[in-house]
Amino acid sequence: MDPNDQLALRVFKWAKRKNFSYATRVLLLEYGLGIPVERPLIPDIRFDLNMRDADELLSYRFDVRGVVELTDLLGIPNVVITSARDRVVGVEALAILLRRLRYPITYYNMVASFGRSREQICRIFNYMYCEAIHNKGAPLTKVWAFPDGTKIETCRINAASRGAEGLNLQKRIYSGHKRRHCLNFQGLTTPDGLCIHFFGPLEGSRHDVTLLRVSKCKSFSHPTNTFSVVISSTAIQHIQSRSG
Repeated sequence: MDPNDQLALRVFKWAKRKNFSYATRVLLLEYGLGIPVERPLIPDIRFDLNMRDADELLSYRFDVRGVVELTDLLGIPNVVITSARDRVVGVEALAILLRRLRYPITYYNMVASFGRSREQICRIFNYMYCEAIHNKGAPLTKVWAFPDGTKIETCRINAASRGAEGLNLQKRIYSGHKRRHCLNFQGLTTPDGLCIHFFGPLEGSRHDVTLLRVSKCKSFSHPTNTFSVVISSTAIQHIQSRSG
């Protein structure tokens, strides 16, 4: 292996151990060591809505007229400016949001349609998504996921069973809220509609807050992340009761 490659590999591993971001590692190699880093090509094109409705429906789930009308109905400004000073027209910003939520797709797949880098498309999408949550009345920022519990109905079991002496199993799986015997499950949903985390089951008598605590889902959120808040329906009700 070439000495420069060995040095670059050692620096890259050191930066990774220090939890430096990928962009910082690239800058360290390119400017600190003078080692060129290969970058993906960004085509010199601009977003254009002059598409056939059939292609538009497959790309954005709306036709051309629908995207324009949706931009107006949602009150999206003519020019959207992110915190990183990325400027994009409102229609294109909405198109980025719709295209990202069109599963399956990645930011790299969107480069050819919008002529922007993956990082810039990511920032625009995050801005649009956060603005939608904030405008809906959420008092918090940096929201990235929504957990929710669901109860799966079960058969009525015997109150006692082998190996469970002293426990009323029938009572433990009965939910007074739903008035049924059930088991509790929790799912964590991200902006693209995917459920990235499942936990359960717990007894049907347990509350959603207990399910969230036992799952230790909050341990995955780090306060230094761009998105560090997980909002649950129970948390929203608690915030509204305190603010009211």
